Amino acid sequence: MKGQRTRSQERILKLLTSLNRAMSAQDLYVELRKRKQSMGLATVYRALDALKLEGMVQVRTLGSGESLYSGVQNDQHHLTCLNCDMSIP
Repeated sequence: MKGQRTRSQERILKLLTSLNRAMSAQDLYVELRKRKQSMGLATVYRALDALKLEGMVQVRTLGSGESLYSGVQNDQHHLTCLNCDMSIP
């Protein structure tokens, strides 16, 4: 059952959908600040976790351990080089 989303979750989901590319939580945080929609980094992580549990955000973890978040689109698999972190669909 889906609960009501917070304003932070809505902002992050809208940003991910509009950019149409995967971003780290840190990059999302910086982009939100640029757009005068700043929130704390911990809030960004909490919102991403909630959206992930809701199935609205996909997460891909690079070899470096960094997680990249994107809005749910078609199910697409990526190959990621463990040496340079470059990904190809």
